[in-house]
Amino acid sequence: MKTVLMQRQGTVLGVLGGTLRLTLHGEELARFPADLVEEVLLFGGVSVTTPALRDLLSRGAALHYLTMGGRHLGSLHAGLEGHAGLLRAQVNAERPDLQWPQARAVLHAKLHNTRAVLRRWQTRQPHPALAHAVQAHTDTLSALDTPDPLAPPTLLGLEGTAAATYFAALAATLPAAWGFHGRARRPPPDPVNALLSFGYSVLHAAVLSDIQRVGLHPGFAVLHAPHGRRPVLALDLMEPHRAALVDRTVLACINRHLLNTSHFEASSEGVRLNADGRRRFLTELNARLSAPVGRTGPTYRDLLTRNVRRYAEAVRAGRVYTPDLLR
Repeated sequence: MKTVLMQRQGTVLGVLGGTLRLTLHGEELARFPADLVEEVLLFGGVSVTTPALRDLLSRGAALHYLTMGGRHLGSLHAGLEGHAGLLRAQVNAERPDLQWPQARAVLHAKLHNTRAVLRRWQTRQPHPALAHAVQAHTDTLSALDTPDPLAPPTLLGLEGTAAATYFAALAATLPAAWGFHGRARRPPPDPVNALLSFGYSVLHAAVLSDIQRVGLHPGFAVLHAPHGRRPVLALDLMEPHRAALVDRTVLACINRHLLNTSHFEASSEGVRLNADGRRRFLTELNARLSAPVGRTGPTYRDLLTRNVRRYAEAVRAGRVYTPDLLR
């Protein structure tokens, strides 16, 4: 176990003798060894006792606070906001001769892995829109191979074009009852966008935990522009894993009829999952994070950790980090 997801409103996380206890109105719901927990995600009106908070921080675990709709509010973690040596290396990595090739490597991995997911869907459910999206990603990958360096704004333009075809393919293959016409976030106007946003928030928190644990500063990024105190590095490093982890989970929940439109409700944050919907979706997403990559590979959660550590090593060495690519 690495992640504890708290979404049942009113629950309290406490600790007793190295064991974390999840309770509701004094009744124990679950317990687990504290030394196995690396991050806690708290959705809405849930809480952590001071002894549990102290215990988790002393073990290097991170706590992420999110709204019921999955919007990240802030995090608690032990230690400094980045190690001095890595901070200097991250500043140095903002030189164009390092930043631009690194941004291209991250985007290349995202497009490659997204295309792998599209090809899998195309095999199972052939559709012209899926074939078009596969070709668009192939063309964009070819454009990235140009010998001339591409600046991040140009890279983001290429990524935006590929993403538009990707979500158009998703819209074309999903049942019309789900009302999905493309990606929209602020606020999510339909159930599919609500699922995507919620899943990306969970993935973002997992990557942010690893970033904080290795001592990287989350405000230094290579693809996303720094924005106030927003942890943009987590956005960079989660990019190659969005489709394989979150989008596949969303499609699985819909195609296997684990979720339907009754699991959503309208709120001031747009459409969002209700309590039963969150439980069902988080169960599936957690199962995918715990599943191996391929037949003998690490779990997806371990893969995320490995990639963040490799990024830190690359930054420290002044070289370009290459994310793992899916087959």
